[in-house]
Amino acid sequence: MGTRDSAPVTQFLDALAAAGIPSASISYRLTMTGRGFGCDVPVADKRRAVALAGEDLEEALTWLEGQDNRSDWPVSWVAAGSSAGAETALWSGYVHAPDRWAGVLSFSGALDASTLTQKSPVKEPYDTDTESKEPCKQPWMPRPLH
Repeated sequence: MGTRDSAPVTQFLDALAAAGIPSASISYRLTMTGRGFGCDVPVADKRRAVALAGEDLEEALTWLEGQDNRSDWPVSWVAAGSSAGAETALWSGYVHAPDRWAGVLSFSGALDASTLTQKSPVKEPYDTDTESKEPCKQPWMPRPLH
């Protein structure tokens, strides 16, 4: 499980800061901890988990946008994440609040194509069991996106 202050995350944020790019790392709800996203988990549960994490991401964005005393901060933000964080960023950036983000960086995350309201650059969503990597009988996402 990733954490907002793990070495890879802090190194990434430090590199952004060194380049003069303000960034933030958040904690969000991981409601599937202990259950995973395997083929045996109902799709509705997966969608709910991503939506709850997305709400947390959007609350963090609201906080960032409300910091009036930060003139050196950007007027727009990019959502980024890995694994569950990537799915959260994709959901918020392409499904729930696309107008709030300047972009989305997904480091190994999937997007439920059936929820898209606009064209997505995602080409190959995965539809395998997260543990065994075997294809699911009823995939989490339909193929192909386009």
